[in-house]
Amino acid sequence: MDDQLIFPYIDGIPTKGCWVKIDELTDWDDIRTAMAIDGVFDCKIPINTDDPEDPDAYRSLETARKLAAEQYGGDILVACTDGALAGYFLSKHDGFELDEFKLWAEFLLRRDDIDEDVVVAYLSWTGTSVDHFEESYSGTYKSKEDWAEGFISKLYSIPEGLENYIDYEKFVRDCEMSDYNFEKVSGGVAVFRDT
Repeated sequence: MDDQLIFPYIDGIPTKGCWVKIDELTDWDDIRTAMAIDGVFDCKIPINTDDPEDPDAYRSLETARKLAAEQYGGDILVACTDGALAGYFLSKHDGFELDEFKLWAEFLLRRDDIDEDVVVAYLSWTGTSVDHFEESYSGTYKSKEDWAEGFISKLYSIPEGLENYIDYEKFVRDCEMSDYNFEKVSGGVAVFRDT
């Protein structure tokens, strides 16, 4: 999965924000801490150093989180994103569904055989759950007709010479009207079966 970035900002002040890589962050406190370290709030949190003589250094992430919460406890909104998966979870009112994003990002990390754009296509189609994705995803194919040819050949033994008489386009149209959904992705077409 590509790096996923968000631009969180202080509610009401869109210029008071910064780009944050959210791949490793777990909650809004992490985002608030990253913003504070970047200097978004009135008082910049100093950088963590190993120098015990540095009076401005913080000694742990927990200390940084506490300082960030003290500096700003209000709402954090998200103006924009960079990354297809992060972009899906940004609402038109600058809200961001961090918990849902993390769920799908963790799924993609576990399933390196599935591309990010396939998950985004699924979410755009129905987006119910990871379990539903696993049940409904049939694979990515070069085209709808390639999927149909493979699907039919798994079910039936087509005698040589008759395969040219099968109308795969019409079969795909019938499948689209019933249980199947086809979404364009970078590798061709992702196929989902509504279960």
